[in-house]
Amino acid sequence: MRLVTSTLISVMALATLFSASASAENFLGILDDKGRPVPVTLNLRADAAPGARAGTLRFGGPWACGFDVELTQVTDRLRTYFLRGAGAGRCTVLTAGYLHSQPSEEGLAIALSDASNRLPALYSVMVKPTGS
Repeated sequence: MRLVTSTLISVMALATLFSASASAENFLGILDDKGRPVPVTLNLRADAAPGARAGTLRFGGPWACGFDVELTQVTDRLRTYFLRGAGAGRCTVLTAGYLHSQPSEEGLAIALSDASNRLPALYSVMVKPTGS
């Protein structure tokens, strides 16, 4: 009985993993940090509900940090996400901050704000879908 239960749990976990990754959208872009290019990778679940973990935001070198993102609000074409986790290095200013996303002809326009969530945003980045 333990073997059957263990196998069933494993199959359910794999099915959940594959269904979550199948509904994820991946985006890539470059953040301009005072003339230094910083690669940005954004992974979002299209089916995320407000209050749920919706994906990840990662910055490549020289920043080398990132956050989990939680969907907080959806209005018209604008989605707002809370940045979860403690960012290290250059990400420290974004700890407990927000990501605002809006579709555009070129991809997805994202704006990154600190915890005060004031405009204008600290950083703006155009990210494009990777197709996977």
